[in-house]
Amino acid sequence: MKRIICHWTGGAYSPNLTDKEHYHFIIDNNGIVYTGKFKPENNEKCIKDNYAAHTGGGNTGSIGIAFAGMLGFQNRSNVGKYPLTKKQVEAGFELCAKLIINLSKLITALGKEILKLQVAVKLI
Repeated sequence: MKRIICHWTGGAYSPNLTDKEHYHFIIDNNGIVYTGKFKPENNEKCIKDNYAAHTGGGNTGSIGIAFAGMLGFQNRSNVGKYPLTKKQVEAGFELCAKLIINLSKLITALGKEILKLQVAVKLI
């Protein structure tokens, strides 16, 4: 995966079926993280109807995280009845950090395996 893209749903505080189809993770106003229909791995190579389509033209290699809320948003002064909450944003940042750490560990592990293969090939 190349990136994490954060969104808000433009809806109420509870994820709906559309949200779950378009995002890998959705966070409600209490900071509860819901998983979407598709795993992040589905977006490594986007195949029609089998990936989370959260960003037009930028889904491949992207993990989509959405904060449920912001229905009725007009501008900074009028954010509507469902503004993002502190718990929600903190949970989102924590999720992003965990995903980055896990991806870094995976990349490191893959790198070590590639080095082992390179050494093995040279020995042959």
